[in-house]
Amino acid sequence: MIEPGLMIGTIIMILLMGAVSMIAVIFAARKPTSINKGLRIMSILMVCDMLAAFMKYYLQIGESATRWIMLAGCISDVLYFAFIIGWLYVIGEFCGHMHIFSMRKVTAITVLCGVCAELIVIFGSSYDYDLDMFIVADGFWKNVLLIVNGAYAIAIIGIASVQLVYAVRTIDRGYKRNGVLFFSGMLILYMIWILIFDYSTVDLRLQDFLDVMIIDPLFIVYCLLAAAIICFFFVKGPLELFSVQDEKKQEEQLKDFASSNGLTRRETEVMELVCAGMSNPDIADKLCISEYTVKRHINNIFQKAEVGSRYELISKVLKG
Repeated sequence: MIEPGLMIGTIIMILLMGAVSMIAVIFAARKPTSINKGLRIMSILMVCDMLAAFMKYYLQIGESATRWIMLAGCISDVLYFAFIIGWLYVIGEFCGHMHIFSMRKVTAITVLCGVCAELIVIFGSSYDYDLDMFIVADGFWKNVLLIVNGAYAIAIIGIASVQLVYAVRTIDRGYKRNGVLFFSGMLILYMIWILIFDYSTVDLRLQDFLDVMIIDPLFIVYCLLAAAIICFFFVKGPLELFSVQDEKKQEEQLKDFASSNGLTRRETEVMELVCAGMSNPDIADKLCISEYTVKRHINNIFQKAEVGSRYELISKVLKG
């Protein structure tokens, strides 16, 4: 029997991920950049994966439903593999491109591993109602499944690690580098947990370890991913988050605000880039000035506008 707290937590997570997906869809529609599209794909696949897992583990209605449990399990596995591809796609977009393995090769590897694993589960497993999972009883096929799942997880960890190292060495500070570091790091942690979980599910020697866990680590991963996606949209495109107006209207608001608050030409340029979600280093690169000069202009803008933060500034610009 499923604990009520665990079920409530899962439902809350699904609702949270659904809200994140809606935000991602809205932003991708308003500003269809490759990163926005990637985050939209990833967030949608994430919530679909969670829904399929919910159906697989929580909506079991007795032995007559074994075939439906198997079907839900297959759908969940397909969405899991698609989610990993979407995750890597987002990392590649933040990084500029994939290194060593292209997305086409990553997809081919994923499809091959997924098909092999599913065939083993479908034809070589039976459902254990005490454990609420399919168990591969045959020693040979159990080992093959462990090898396939383990090799895939290690391959993904390796690919994510390459992207992370590339970002550290070659990408300048800013949202792109931060995006690669965060999403690559989270994917590595995610796949390490998948390795542990798959091994325990197939071999069962880690089942006692899983039984004493207070919370599924994937809940924490999903929460961090949701927070990161929301943070990215909020920081990178705050005007789009606060307003549904068109770009022409926003440009008029920016100009009116600069005029009414007595901003200089350079301060107006800085203010527009701040409202576009750019960081101080990005603004310095864009305007070919130092970060110190950027900070000085921003402080002047804050004083003239009588605000204390970037978000107060953005809100005041739009209200004006």
